[in-house]
Amino acid sequence: MSKIRIDAILFDKDGTIINSEFANKTAWMTSMTEHGVDFSEADYQTFVGVPTQKCFDMARDMLPKDFDWEAFFSTLRTNIRKHYDAGVPFKPGFEDFFAHIKTLKLPIGLVTSAERKGTELSFKRSGYLTDFNTIVTIEDVDDPKPAPAPYLLACRKLNVAPEHTLVFEDSSVGLQSAISAGCITVAIPDLVDLDVLIKNQCYRVLTSFSDAYELF
Repeated sequence: MSKIRIDAILFDKDGTIINSEFANKTAWMTSMTEHGVDFSEADYQTFVGVPTQKCFDMARDMLPKDFDWEAFFSTLRTNIRKHYDAGVPFKPGFEDFFAHIKTLKLPIGLVTSAERKGTELSFKRSGYLTDFNTIVTIEDVDDPKPAPAPYLLACRKLNVAPEHTLVFEDSSVGLQSAISAGCITVAIPDLVDLDVLIKNQCYRVLTSFSDAYELF
């Protein structure tokens, strides 16, 4: 019997269940270097948890107006695909935990700021994508994370109340979205420290999925 009422479980993708941030960071930094741009790890950290299109907008503000964006995007797509084709690893403890929650027979959803095509690419070497009862991508909402819309939409699709929906997120942006939606929000931080105010609003802050069994 669970310690709290949980009617559904929702997962963020990048940085939460898939260790994609390392691949994305490497691709961005390598691509910038190939195009003669001094782009630091600290610069990339500002992109973590932010929708892809907004990352591009932020990058445009960092660089000269005459920068060849078309050539850069081509290089970036090539470098990212190399990583994903090789297989992006799952975060520690996720696969065992996912196998466990599937035995609970609860609805499971994926809520991501990635596009559908990128989401499918992330799961290219696994069969997990078909295990989700609903998938919400950046293309499904007008107001992406940190707005509550993505998680509210997922709850509506699963016909569950947000206050009985458990969410796993890694970034302050994603956590704000789930908290604002009224979900039971659990943080498993990845590359960037969490905003203290957001962190304090989480139901739990865990180090990995290996600690998540205590929620049930």
